[in-house]
Amino acid sequence: MISGLHWKPGWLFAMPMLLCLGCHSLNEENPKAIARDGLSHPANEVTCMSSLYFGLFGDGKKEWSGMYYLKEHLSVVIHLPTKSEFFIYVRTLPEGENTTNGLKAVIGELRDRAGATGSTETWETMTQKVRRQGLDQQADFHYLRSEFSGTRIDTGAYSKTDPVESVVYATPFPVQTKTGKITACFVCVAMVPKEVSAAERQRLLDVLKDFLQHKLTLFEP
Repeated sequence: MISGLHWKPGWLFAMPMLLCLGCHSLNEENPKAIARDGLSHPANEVTCMSSLYFGLFGDGKKEWSGMYYLKEHLSVVIHLPTKSEFFIYVRTLPEGENTTNGLKAVIGELRDRAGATGSTETWETMTQKVRRQGLDQQADFHYLRSEFSGTRIDTGAYSKTDPVESVVYATPFPVQTKTGKITACFVCVAMVPKEVSAAERQRLLDVLKDFLQHKLTLFEP
């Protein structure tokens, strides 16, 4: 069970009201060191995990590096050849907002951090594996997808000023806290440098969607 909610800024970016397990991360190494090591020892895929999800991110090519932070429910994946970054995490929705407006607010925060002036938003439904009360099943999740241009939302491996194309997926996600069940937000962020070709950018986004649809399990109460 999650111990509660708190404001937890980290190396990545200050995401308000992250869900906290009350335990220590198993991997607290510096991400720049991870990226440097990954150049010599890249992996076929990267483990993404917390008490709320588990998955393997990658396409079978030894081009990936990454890390996860159990306490923050945060996983970071780096595609080394293109310097693309992917953030996967769970956070609470802003207080006082309904689900749709809450998702829009979460994406708006990310867009502002990227310095983007506009975005394209669409809804997309994905069928994903979910574990409920110990049983695996398939369920539809309705994602708000946003695409915008700007700088990196944040980074521990590269420069914050790098121009990138960002794609964000955000969906409502139930979690259990000490005070009961609440609706949180499962978020995936892809940041691909602008110099990457359109074909390679689309391939990386396809890897992300394959992760969501076929290589990820979400844990619901």
